[in-house]
Amino acid sequence: MRTYTLTEAAEVCGVSVKALRRRAERGTLRVVVRDGVRRVPEVELERAGLLPDAEVRALRTEVQRLTAELRAQRLLVQSVERAQMAEADARQRAEAAAVEARARADQLADELRALAHVGWRERRRRLRALRTAA
Repeated sequence: MRTYTLTEAAEVCGVSVKALRRRAERGTLRVVVRDGVRRVPEVELERAGLLPDAEVRALRTEVQRLTAELRAQRLLVQSVERAQMAEADARQRAEAAAVEARARADQLADELRALAHVGWRERRRRLRALRTAA
């Protein structure tokens, strides 16, 4: 954490040392005493709005935070889209398998109905052909 003496802070902020001293005495500017010297943390100067371009720095920090958040949200959207595509693909494969199974079941039902109307020799021949096909 960077700190300034009252003189350095006055130069950086473009105000008088007397004005900073009065703010410190009123308590509107927090200072720390190190080795008997009053020092003002840079973050305190920013909080008080004394640093030039302090608002611009704050906005840049906010833009960086929002950019990182947007990046995370985009990654989340991409992962959801990939999962959605995988789910749609699995559903299509399952539907295709169900259609094939239904067609095979219909075919076998037709063959069973046909077996009911033929003689025993023909039935035996057809059943043998079905067993070898399966």
